[in-house]
Parts: sequence; C-alpha cells; structure tokens
Amino acid sequence: MTKSKKVLFYASGIIITFLLFSIWYNYKYGMSKIAAFEINAPSYKQKLVIATQGSPFKNAITNNLVSHYRQDSIYMKIINVEDLQKIDPENYNAVIVIHTWENLKPPVSVVDFFNKIGYQQNNIIVLTTSGQGNYKMQQVDALTGESRLDNVNDYTQQIIKKVNPLLSK
Repeated sequence: MTKSKKVLFYASGIIITFLLFSIWYNYKYGMSKIAAFEINAPSYKQKLVIATQGSPFKNAITNNLVSHYRQDSIYMKIINVEDLQKIDPENYNAVIVIHTWENLKPPVSVVDFFNKIGYQQNNIIVLTTSGQGNYKMQQVDALTGESRLDNVNDYTQQIIKKVNPLLSK
C-alpha cells in the first residue's frame, strides 16, 4: 500500500469513528420532541406557556409545573422549544423556556426567539441545562444546572417562585 493510500485509509477511519460517535452521542444525550398540549380554557385571563424539550428531567419539571397550576384558573400551553417562534410573549403572563445546551450552544430556535423579541423581557423564565451545569446565553438571565432527576423539585420551586409574581399582575 502506498503512503498516500495509508493516509487516506487512516483519515477515513478517523472520520467514520467520529461520525459513529456523533450518532451515538445524539442518540444517548439528544433531546426528543414533545407533543404540544393545552390545559384549561384559552379565555382565562392568566396565561402561561412552557416551551421545553423531551427528556426525563425536563418532562418531570413540566409535569410538576402543570400539576402545580392545573387547578388554578390559568390557561397553560405546553409546546416544543422548536415552536417558540409562534409565541408572542406579550400574549402571556409568563413564558417558561426549558432547554439544554447542545453541541456547545443553545438550540437555534431559542436563539432565534430571543433575537426576535429582544433579550430584556420581564415575563420570560429560562432554565438552561448542560453537562457542566453552568452554560447559558450571555444576554439571558437564566437558571442553570445539570439534568439530574434529584434536582427536579428544587428547579420546579425556583421556577414557581419566579412565575407566581407574573401571574398575580
């Protein structure tokens, strides 16, 4: 085998290994989509949106929030983070965005949402999760942490503490 064929062979092996690792990583740690749903009547005065991604941690927080506010006269709309562009925060008392830091950056839909509406919104609560637990968009005041199930109740309570004053306006 010539020297150039050996280099091509090894380079191909490295590329294939990297691609297989990327596929495995996205399968193991990638976020799934959630099915959108609504709770209570859209005619209610108080309105809340939860935009999230599918994972055991994020699903548990969403379920806790829905359970907490279900009996109140609050319209809740739960959507996938990819559908944030369809939301006008001015039509809601509070918008909760729960997303993960993927491939060293937030999801494009979250960045596009904040570029569209601006970064200084008073009625948006963001929870950003990452492996290190401290990554977030620089311009966004966000709660940050790791997606650990033993932290679900703590983050749920932190979000509720930020949402309640918005719902009482």
